[in-house]
Amino acid sequence: MIAKHAKVSKGLAYNYFKSKNQIFESILNDYLSKQEALNAGISTNQAAVDYLRELFQKTLEFLVQERKTLILLTICKFQPNSLILSKKMTENIEKRFAPYHEAMKDRFKKLGIADPELELLYVKTFFHGLIMSQCTDSDIYPKHQIVEIFLSRYTGK
Repeated sequence: MIAKHAKVSKGLAYNYFKSKNQIFESILNDYLSKQEALNAGISTNQAAVDYLRELFQKTLEFLVQERKTLILLTICKFQPNSLILSKKMTENIEKRFAPYHEAMKDRFKKLGIADPELELLYVKTFFHGLIMSQCTDSDIYPKHQIVEIFLSRYTGK
């Protein structure tokens, strides 16, 4: 499917990649690099709520642009016999985004949140829900409104 989509023969695709997993890892790396660049463009001098708002808004825009890649990665992650690949993908994501996670935990501490680690898990779970909603009929969910409802947890509004 990948060779067909790229309009090259399977043989040519395997001249550049040794396996399907290597193709997948290359696609994942490219996707995560783009997402890292997006995160790096967000000012670190913002309050937690403003930082999260900008992160969510930019991520939603990114997910629209990268929808096909997102769907491909999601489908691959949940394929039978892909446990090793899925674990490797999760480890890669956690390693690459660890600095952002630490920055968020610091912001949560400043907000007086008792357990910043648990709060980060809560935010990541919400974030994953946003990502998965992009894999479906994305017009059903008013994502920007959902983000504002989520952020009201920190603003008290």
